[in-house]
Amino acid sequence: MYTIEDLFDKRSVVGSRLEQIIKDKGSSKLELCSKIGMSRPTLNKLLAGTLTSKTNFEKHISKILKFLDITPDAILYNVVNSKRRIRQIRQMMRVATKDVANFTGISLKRLKEIESGEEASIAELRDIALCLDVSVRTLSGENVFETQVATLNDIVDVNKTDEISNLSGFWGHVGILLNNTDKYLWYPITGATRSEIYKTINNDRIIIPCMNNKILFLYMPNVKEIVLLDDACDEPDFANWDSAVSEGAIPLVVYEALEDYDLEGHGGDNDERLSSKFKARLKKFIAEQKWNEDKIQSMLYESTIYYADGKNRVVNIDFDGNDTVSTELLSVYDYEDIEADDNTLSFTDFDGVEIFITIKNISMMELPLLQVENAVANIFKEVSM
Repeated sequence: MYTIEDLFDKRSVVGSRLEQIIKDKGSSKLELCSKIGMSRPTLNKLLAGTLTSKTNFEKHISKILKFLDITPDAILYNVVNSKRRIRQIRQMMRVATKDVANFTGISLKRLKEIESGEEASIAELRDIALCLDVSVRTLSGENVFETQVATLNDIVDVNKTDEISNLSGFWGHVGILLNNTDKYLWYPITGATRSEIYKTINNDRIIIPCMNNKILFLYMPNVKEIVLLDDACDEPDFANWDSAVSEGAIPLVVYEALEDYDLEGHGGDNDERLSSKFKARLKKFIAEQKWNEDKIQSMLYESTIYYADGKNRVVNIDFDGNDTVSTELLSVYDYEDIEADDNTLSFTDFDGVEIFITIKNISMMELPLLQVENAVANIFKEVSM
């Protein structure tokens, strides 16, 4: 049994966990502050783990726990037992340990050690993630955006455990019609992402994580229409539907591993980060998708800016912590109940050129999800230090 005193020593991870619980319970930070009489700056500090006064921390955390009707155990359970996520996800996917062993070549004994908390190599984690159709970030609990499973949503047993929030599979597609164009842009999304779209659709700025390693930043005053197309729906006859559009069948771990894959030598400097089985399967993915080096570089690094005048531009953003694109996405995604104040976004491209964009001139930005998630995760770490 954990107490409120135990929470203070782990306040950085407690804040992150508490933030997710607030979202899972359908509460907003604005509502929470109003109900318990807490200022937003104080709540922000508590969630960021930067509230250094133990007395104030315990006073405010007590009010939050009471409002949410949870105990310290509910917060620290996942923090202390985060290594159990592999077992939890495996069970939610209805996959037996022996099936994981057969797929990965990792022995049953070793898999049980990993599921019990033993350190695992990146190669082992990638093999397991590929078997379960997720990302390594998902296995380690370090994903920032909705947890994606590269399989049909109906297959995921969400009743198995409620400890992994927003884990869901392919639901269907979102179609986006921007101002000054008559062509819809289509992206695969999970069931959880569809629910998030419902919640945020009336905001000026919304974020949509997609299942093809893309994340979208939309400035809604410049968006004409959004269509949600269930996988079971007939093809729309009004929206330039493309039957070749991705259905989210490629796990994010594939995109995670592409940086370490030498297209010609199938190994490279980071050869130890990929098992022989993973490399063979990755080679098959690449052949089936007809990816070449230019396509892979595009998927991993390119962003497309769609302007309100109907023009668009492809850029390679250097997500080095000095850009305001990743901080804007974090602000909008994490504090969706607040209207963002920034009028511009700034970043440096791979050539070192500094670029400033007026947000009101943007309809949408299509960004590489994993690059953004890495940048946002680094922001979290810096805030928590």
